[in-house]
Order: sequence, then structure tokens, then C-alpha cells
Amino acid sequence: MGSLEADRKVLAALRDAGADLTKVTEVNFYLYFNTRAAADAAALDASMPPLEATVREGADETSWLCYVTGQMIPSEHAIHAASERFAEVARRRGGEYDGWEAAVTT
Repeated sequence: MGSLEADRKVLAALRDAGADLTKVTEVNFYLYFNTRAAADAAALDASMPPLEATVREGADETSWLCYVTGQMIPSEHAIHAASERFAEVARRRGGEYDGWEAAVTT
């Protein structure tokens, strides 16, 4: 994850779903960690306006999710820069970056 190719695939799927990628929309990024402490540290690293990070238990009830969300224009440049940043945050904190999603804004 965090690759330009992966980001382009998600952007293409949004376009195919009718999204106007020139409009501000909600974008969510997912980083997973084995410990709450690592997820908390990642949340401090990841929060940067307009994106805010929160931590909660993962759906599998064994991992911790650093959930980064906010409103932004999902341009290829902005999305890829965020993906690379969050992939690096996850790597530094011993976690895994699991990609992103966005609302379909028309």
C-alpha cells in the first residue's frame, strides 16, 4: 500500500462511481498496529490539518486502528502524498498502512 498505482486505482473507481474529484470530500486512511501504544504514537504523527487521527480497537479485536479522516480534495497529488506519509508513519511505528477510501461526492 502507499503506491501510486494503488492510489490511481482507487481514484479511478471513485470516478467510475460518479465522484467529482475536484470537490472537497471526506477521505479516510487506515493504519493498523499490534499495540495501543504504537497506534497512539502514530495518531500523534498522523494528525495534520485538515486530517485528524483517532485510535480504536481494530475490527478483529486483536489489532489497533489509527483512523485518519478529514475533508480534502482527492487530487492524485494530495492523495498520494498522504498515502506515502501514512505508509511511512506505519512503518516507523511497526504497523501497516492499509490504504484509503473516500465518499463519492458529485
